[in-house]
Amino acid sequence: MTTTTPSNATDTGAPVMADNAPVAFGVFNPQGQVVLGLPTQQQADDLVAALLAAGWTPDTVVAFVPYGSVAQLERMSESASSLADFGYERTLLNRYVEMSRRGVRWLLVTVDDLDHANRMADIARRHGAETAVYYRRFTTEDLI
Repeated sequence: MTTTTPSNATDTGAPVMADNAPVAFGVFNPQGQVVLGLPTQQQADDLVAALLAAGWTPDTVVAFVPYGSVAQLERMSESASSLADFGYERTLLNRYVEMSRRGVRWLLVTVDDLDHANRMADIARRHGAETAVYYRRFTTEDLI
């Protein structure tokens, strides 16, 4: 699978992991991007190929580990600011913990707007994505 790091994912170009993931109030928050969870590596590989065929560029699609391990993800959940509880962030974090325990493969896809995100989610749905969450400026939106 071709994997790259979107230029807006980190300032260093390093893989998106616990130490350099975009956060707000101590919770993962990749604004302008969609987090996708797929059950198998083959489905993730197939989705990357489909997105590239649909016009996404390699710098806008990245396979990533949201956190180095489930234990790190759980620690982030425990240490997240209480402000995270006012929104949907805590719910998402708990979902990501559960899915990571099951070995879900993760993709992070940069999108231009909601229409672009919905088009990407349609493609992802056909490839078996279990979740697609669009991180907008002030809100998150479940697309799958």
